[in-house]
Amino acid sequence: MKKASHLSWAIRLSDGSELKNDGGESGSGNCILEVMRNMNAVNCLILVARWYGGKHLGGLRFRIYRNTTKELLSTYSTLS
Repeated sequence: MKKASHLSWAIRLSDGSELKNDGGESGSGNCILEVMRNMNAVNCLILVARWYGGKHLGGLRFRIYRNTTKELLSTYSTLS
């Protein structure tokens, strides 16, 4: 199995702490964190893995990070 090209993540805690990492995809950690703030997600870690497929995505990659994070948080919120 091929290793992911980018592992971007963000953490928000109820004490106000926030951490993020772009995982080689400049700005992606901030995209994840922004969605977490907007959806008031706390005490969780969101990790998005992306494999480079030979085509540059440009700005579309930020929409992918945001939409993936929104979908994950929406799914999780219905389970709790």
